[in-house]
Amino acid sequence: MTGRPREETVSTAGVRERATDRLVLVWEGSTLAVSLDPGRTFVVGRSTGADVRVDDASVSRLHARFHVLPNGDLEVTDLESRHGTRVDDHSALAGQSVLVPMGALVELGDALAVRRTCAPPDSRTIVSPARKEIDRVLPLIAKGTISVLILGETGVGKEITAQEVHRASRRSNGPFVAIHCAALPESLLEAELFGYERGAFTGATTSKPGLFEAASGGTAFLDEITEIPLATQAKLLRAVETKSVMRLGALSAKAVDVRFVSAANRNIETLISEGKFRDDLYYRLAGYTLHVPPLRARLAEVDSLARRFCVESSRSLGREAPSISHTALACLRRYGWPGNIRELRNAIESAVLLATEGILLPQHLPARVTANPEPAKADSRKGQPRPLRAEMDALERVRILEALERAGGNQSRAARDLGMSRRLLVERLDIYGTPRPRKGTAKDGPEDEAEPGDAT
Repeated sequence: MTGRPREETVSTAGVRERATDRLVLVWEGSTLAVSLDPGRTFVVGRSTGADVRVDDASVSRLHARFHVLPNGDLEVTDLESRHGTRVDDHSALAGQSVLVPMGALVELGDALAVRRTCAPPDSRTIVSPARKEIDRVLPLIAKGTISVLILGETGVGKEITAQEVHRASRRSNGPFVAIHCAALPESLLEAELFGYERGAFTGATTSKPGLFEAASGGTAFLDEITEIPLATQAKLLRAVETKSVMRLGALSAKAVDVRFVSAANRNIETLISEGKFRDDLYYRLAGYTLHVPPLRARLAEVDSLARRFCVESSRSLGREAPSISHTALACLRRYGWPGNIRELRNAIESAVLLATEGILLPQHLPARVTANPEPAKADSRKGQPRPLRAEMDALERVRILEALERAGGNQSRAARDLGMSRRLLVERLDIYGTPRPRKGTAKDGPEDEAEPGDAT
């Protein structure tokens, strides 16, 4: 078979497996993924007669036909839909097939479709509910033109999220210019943002465009926006409102076509009340506010992120990625990650350097990650490391908590996922002193009833 090679991922055991291509459809309130197997053909539309139903008023009854070629390439054909079909901002003529590149944005009325490569089930990629919500709304807000404000702690991936907004927008072919406001001295910040004319100040021997001009036609990402001085905030407000910039020493403003995406790790409303940030600028930048939760609130993602960083780091070293042992994964899940995803990446990169035997073990991880007071406690009677039983209990507790998180607190579903009875799961929760999810707070429903033979 000819065509582009399919992307590979590494599973828990370190065995290379083929990834699967999927078409991810997003419309208001709903998300759907369709596997793209070679040779498959399906029709997307609002009608129940469509192969893939998208229940949105902007989508025609039979809107578009997708066909996967034998070499894995994907084509879309508009079926004379009312609102048309667009691929990366280019309209598809009715009856004419158009190639859909990997990552391309397909518009079916107001519904969006993105072709992505997804890891195989065996790699156990788990996405937290918080990340799922970001994945759902991100293509919708990216399609518009409003400014986006991304909030989150240091290291949670705010710049990566801003890049995802840019790639999913109609400006994806334009530049993405990241401006780290805290990294520039106050004396240089205004000149770097807005540019300057020759002779504007001592040393300005030539004219220089600012970063906003460099981002024209694309996206300007303002990181750590709260570090901008008040005087510069006033000038930034005018640039956002008028989509024009005034270079230092210039007599007239210059128009720029820029979408502003900004980020902050501090509470902006508190800064406004203290008089350190302009409220009118905040309202302009926060057209839509996207909250990226810390990694400690997304522990279900630690395994898949660790494997991904392991593969990326090994690739840069030119060697095969080691597998990650269960005990090492348990250490990663127990740690609080105050530095968030950035700290996790650094921990894996350093561990890969030490894991030269094909498996990444706890001793390869930084000491702060493995130094957990509860599980790492030595046996006080013998002065020896804790016994194997304690190690196994700690791993079992982590696995049970993970299963409950995936099941939304539903104990019966979590027990089935773990291959144990619900009664045994409840017993283990009591032994570990872990509170059981209460009905009404967890999504129990009628499915979370006691199984035959279970004790009540």
